[in-house]
Amino acid sequence: MKKLDCVDKFISSLFGKLGGLIARKPLPFLICPLCILFVLCFGLTQLTIEDDVEYLFTPVNSMGRVDLKTAGQIFMSGREDEEFLPNRELDLFLGRGRLILSRLDGGNILDPEHPEYMVDVLNLDKLIRSTPVPGNDTTFEDDLCMRWLGQCVPNPIIVFFENHNESFRTGVYNMTYPIVNIEIPLPFNIPAGYPNPGSNADLLALMQQQQNGGDRSQVGVLPNAGVPPNTDLGNKLNQSSINPANMDPAQLAAYKQLAGAQANEDFPPGLPQDIPPGFNTGDFPSGLPQDIPPGFNTDGLQGASKDQMAAFLGGGVPTIVQQLFLGPNLGGVEFYDDSEEAVKAANHILLFYTIKSTPEYMDLAHKWEDEVFMKVTEDYKNKTTLLKIDRVVSTSLASEVNEATHRVIPRFATTFIMMILFAVFSCIMRDWVLSKPWLGFLGVMSAAISIISSIGLLSFCGMKYNEVVSLMPFLILGVGVDNMFIMIAAWRQHPLHASVESRMTSTFSEAAVSITITNITDILAFIIGAVSVLPGVSMFCTYAGVAMVFVYFYQITFYGACMALIGKREFENRHCLLGLKVESREEGISQYNKLYRIFCAGGRSLKNRAVNKKIDLEHRVMKFFRLYYGPFLMRPYVKAIVIICYFGYVAGALIGCTRIQEGIRFKNLAMDNSPAWHYYDLEDTYFRRYGPPVSVIFLDEVPYWEENIQVEIEQLAQLFEDGEYTWGADLTVSWIRDYTAFLKDKLGTSNLAKETFISTLKNEFLADPRNSRYKLDIVFKNDTVDKYNVTHWGISSSRFLVTTKNVDTALRERSMMLEFRKKGAESHFPLLTFHPSFVVFDQYVGVINNTMQTLGIAMVCMFFIACVLIPHPICAIWVTLCVISIDAAVIGYMSMWGVTLDAISMVNIILCIGFSVDFSAHITYAFVIAPDEDPNKRAISALHSLGMPILQGALSSIIAISVLSTAPVYIFRTFFKTLFLVMVFGAAHGLILLPVCLSFLGRCMPQVPDKAKRKEKEARDAEAQLEEWDPKAMPLIYGKQPGEFIDAVVSSV
Repeated sequence: MKKLDCVDKFISSLFGKLGGLIARKPLPFLICPLCILFVLCFGLTQLTIEDDVEYLFTPVNSMGRVDLKTAGQIFMSGREDEEFLPNRELDLFLGRGRLILSRLDGGNILDPEHPEYMVDVLNLDKLIRSTPVPGNDTTFEDDLCMRWLGQCVPNPIIVFFENHNESFRTGVYNMTYPIVNIEIPLPFNIPAGYPNPGSNADLLALMQQQQNGGDRSQVGVLPNAGVPPNTDLGNKLNQSSINPANMDPAQLAAYKQLAGAQANEDFPPGLPQDIPPGFNTGDFPSGLPQDIPPGFNTDGLQGASKDQMAAFLGGGVPTIVQQLFLGPNLGGVEFYDDSEEAVKAANHILLFYTIKSTPEYMDLAHKWEDEVFMKVTEDYKNKTTLLKIDRVVSTSLASEVNEATHRVIPRFATTFIMMILFAVFSCIMRDWVLSKPWLGFLGVMSAAISIISSIGLLSFCGMKYNEVVSLMPFLILGVGVDNMFIMIAAWRQHPLHASVESRMTSTFSEAAVSITITNITDILAFIIGAVSVLPGVSMFCTYAGVAMVFVYFYQITFYGACMALIGKREFENRHCLLGLKVESREEGISQYNKLYRIFCAGGRSLKNRAVNKKIDLEHRVMKFFRLYYGPFLMRPYVKAIVIICYFGYVAGALIGCTRIQEGIRFKNLAMDNSPAWHYYDLEDTYFRRYGPPVSVIFLDEVPYWEENIQVEIEQLAQLFEDGEYTWGADLTVSWIRDYTAFLKDKLGTSNLAKETFISTLKNEFLADPRNSRYKLDIVFKNDTVDKYNVTHWGISSSRFLVTTKNVDTALRERSMMLEFRKKGAESHFPLLTFHPSFVVFDQYVGVINNTMQTLGIAMVCMFFIACVLIPHPICAIWVTLCVISIDAAVIGYMSMWGVTLDAISMVNIILCIGFSVDFSAHITYAFVIAPDEDPNKRAISALHSLGMPILQGALSSIIAISVLSTAPVYIFRTFFKTLFLVMVFGAAHGLILLPVCLSFLGRCMPQVPDKAKRKEKEARDAEAQLEEWDPKAMPLIYGKQPGEFIDAVVSSV
């Protein structure tokens, strides 16, 4: 034992000397910390807030982040100033506005008997697209929208209802899901430059003249990027004689302009007034009539109605079939039958408006999101009597994080006041000299200046603040006062008549190991947490760890100086609040009235030494632990009940551990009942049937022109399509699949030479607007340039996209991602499977492993610390077992309380390690130094010494976080729930389980003799001091004895 307690002796001796030094010269220890605080306060001016949600709550260097970097080096991300399609995006937070529209009464928003709901939807859509940005006059459609083939990327559901403009108003239309076919007019382009003939006969003659040799580039079909050529639509298009690919740039630009407007009541505007040279009647599948209707004038083509054009074309406007994918647009869909095709009803419609996110457009894009999209939807929401509108923009979560960070400030003010009241009243006794209300107040202030100092220092160092860090002040305020209670309890253990220097020396010596264990374990837990792969956790632990260092520093300097100064007032028998010298309660009973005895009397007698021996220095709570609670707990039947209850506690924890859920949802980052919260809640509930399209990327060059490779790639695609989490071939987007079908249809084979394969791909297949989308999926490279200066191209990388299904829970999101990665790793092709949401899903993969790893490292460290600071290895083992028991229970029972294992709960589990050590180490150390031989008495002595500080520490932490229990933010409530469990279970272990267990094994852990002898010596010294003490040596107050002065004060009152 003497070898084991060398560290304990050294720390006790060192802190004893420090306590004596502070008692002799308190002012330097009071002023220097305040000067440090003053300097660090300037760091608050450098405070910046980190609001990047994806960065804060997703693992650093995770597989998703690495894959994102790799994919970004190959393909466009969506932030380039080029045409793009949103389903190829590599950035989860591209600039966009999103709406979920529902009926206010919760009914069918597609109800054909009530078309006014869809009219309202279309009106809102039109308003969003046409409202200009204030001060800029730029609208979404003019210049801000993400474009493809010269048009804004549309919402398919809007295209459908615009196409059924008349039928849905009359309640007659058919909709299938998720793919619906619509008929659209066959648009054609008549470029300017054709001379206006003088008569219909001249026009007809001119057309007949060009019958056999005319330019066939004047008429085109609407580009359909969503339909491969081997579908019904593709076959129909291929069979036509129309070839828009041959248009020159000017003609193609005009052609594209028509594509977005053919659903208008009138024929699309923008047609030139002149018919071009070389116009060929064969360009129209139906041909032109022999007689042009009377009164028809080519000058009127620009404003021609559908009926006029029908007459012009000879009986009707030719149409083509276009497929629309409505999967992402409808939520809560009901069907007429089991086939799940014909839509009966839908409760929700999702619309998205993707905007350019290039650096030069960023400010304008954010302005459009805030001042157009959010404002228009808010105004419409207040005006409409039909629709419920929930919306978000790309910055919504960042705004919610900032809002939560600011809204927590008033709650901290409430916590601060509650903590002051608790600390002050905890330090008040019936004796007005021995009470320590000012020490309670200064203990809270010591914790508060630790918080300010840590934020100031780290802000100076450039570390950003965030929503998770905003929880740190609540934690530090609760934990920071624990040391105060331990030091006050140690002060009260020593004789009243000992000198201030002697009591400070003994107090620091006694409390040294306890507060050192408390702070070292907490700081170590935060250091381990600071290396977490989750930046939000890492930043929180860094702030909290630095704050705990300041708590320790200010506790032994600033607070020690305050204790010495207030201790001198107690030695002089001064009132704890007023600072006036008073009589003891024993003397006041006979000399003064009742009010004086209640509100003024206390301390030791200034006249009668015999009276001082009767003074009760014990706090009533400490007396309760010594006389009532401790003996009751040590009864054999109570011990048996405790052990039985513990087994039930462990069983409940194990059951809870099997039900743990992982990950944090986006809605949990938003304020409760905010538009963003409602949006993400509806999205998680109703719009997960069709999940993200996952890119399967070929990282290296592949000989795609070889038929066997084409077969292997098709088999690979089928492998991904044939899974629990994918929809199959119908919704797969594969350029190689469509291109080989194109080659077989045109040439009868897809097994071509490399040069032919590449040239046909570039010059024919991708030149067709229907296949233009595949340009985003193929990366060409310049292989060689031959001696004739001819470039030979190759394909360095490509991808196909597989649509996922029913990823509506964190478990399914995790499983889907892992299944894709597993299939990709098993392929002999070098593959990368990726979607930007994988960066978020990676938290589900890493959080349990990271938590368990952190816990394991922390527990090993705590064990060695306990071995060093607690002078018995059995005690260290018990402390470690308590840590494991508390941690397992917190994880198990928090799952029963609806808390998932995420970044926030992970923080608290890390904290759990430090707090578990605190509660158990205090009792274990007090048990070891107890001056009794009997284990039961030693357990009672430990409860008497530190039962009250442990209870106060647990209550102070619960009070500090209690205001978070009603906070309108999931993160704050999670913090309360997990920390509440930590405090309750930790206090229960320290005050119930551990004393019982130690009483069983107490004889294996002999007491530390030096501690017991030191306490006995202090008692003898105090008695000697009492015998030699001369009350006449006490200073006078304004020339009067203390009793006379108090009489005068009371009389004047």
